[in-house]
Amino acid sequence: MTFTVDFGWWLVPAVITLLSFGIAAFMSRDMGDDRFGAGAVIMFGFYLMASVASLAAWLVWALAA
Repeated sequence: MTFTVDFGWWLVPAVITLLSFGIAAFMSRDMGDDRFGAGAVIMFGFYLMASVASLAAWLVWALAA
């Protein structure tokens, strides 16, 4: 059984995923230890936007493949 991973345009959604979660982590790094306050809601929004961008990129890749 041979398993190979070819570099292709599947790297585009992977890079979008990494960048979006990296940006969300960068933007929420100074939110502190506010577990249930406004900072937590804003941080959740950052990660929610990152998740939506990631899922949209993978959806486009899956439909075009």
